[in-house]
Amino acid sequence: MKKFFAKITRGLKSFANKRLTFHLSFNSPAKPFSLHISFLTILVVMTSMVLFFTSIFLIWGGYAQRATTKAYLEFLQFTDETCESQLCTLSEELTQLKSSMEEISCFSGDMCELYDIEEIDPQTRELGMGGEIIGADADLMRDTRISDLSITYQELLLEFERQNEILSNAQGQSRIWQYTPTIKPCGGPIVSGFGWRRNPLGGGIQMHKGIDIAMPQGAPIVAPADGTITFAGAKTGYGLVIILDHKYGFQTRYGHCSQLLVAEGDEVVRGDLIALVGSTGWSTGAHLHYEVLVNGVRIDPMRYILPEYIED
Repeated sequence: MKKFFAKITRGLKSFANKRLTFHLSFNSPAKPFSLHISFLTILVVMTSMVLFFTSIFLIWGGYAQRATTKAYLEFLQFTDETCESQLCTLSEELTQLKSSMEEISCFSGDMCELYDIEEIDPQTRELGMGGEIIGADADLMRDTRISDLSITYQELLLEFERQNEILSNAQGQSRIWQYTPTIKPCGGPIVSGFGWRRNPLGGGIQMHKGIDIAMPQGAPIVAPADGTITFAGAKTGYGLVIILDHKYGFQTRYGHCSQLLVAEGDEVVRGDLIALVGSTGWSTGAHLHYEVLVNGVRIDPMRYILPEYIED
């Protein structure tokens, strides 16, 4: 082993003693200039240059890295400030939204009561609003503004479903309303109501199955709701009569007419002219005998006529 190291030592000394000689001549009679440089010197110079340029590269690389990191941090700071500003604006808008949500919720509650719709169960409202949040979202949700936004979003989804249900019911009610006899078929005072009364033609007490509306001969009679004419002609007692079949079990009858302006099978809408007041059939004078039937049962028409259409 000692011989091996001794051999290496002699080799290094031999390498260090070797020299390169450079002869420089300047085209003059003087003796040429000779430059002797040992291999060791060359090795030291080259090593120093490598170390110098490596140090320059590392220093410059570190500076560039620090500059890049600084610029990135400034960008993150700017982004954070922008997000914070947007969150503040969002928080203010969220407060206004909550106020509007409370008004909408109160209105929806009234609509649910009107249309007999079951309110949203409190447990249903809490669905999707709980549970443990992990990961990056957990830190984000610690900001109460983001948490409030998530809760409000869930409430909006539930309210949207409830509004759709209310709309569906309202549309159904609107369609029923379309075929409900809500207006008085002709003007004039009601001279005889629904119920038991003394028969004006004699014969004692008798059930009056409609109401009598006094109007001059030839006064217009209009349809109180949409429907289809199922009979237009003469019937015993009624004289010239129209039977108007509405949907959802409603049917109306118009007796003692002087003239019929529609025929069986005709489709009419609320307000259409269908006949003229007269005194045909069992009648003591010009008037309209008006009946309302629900699923075949005669009902007091006054239960369906809106107050603004009732005249004293």
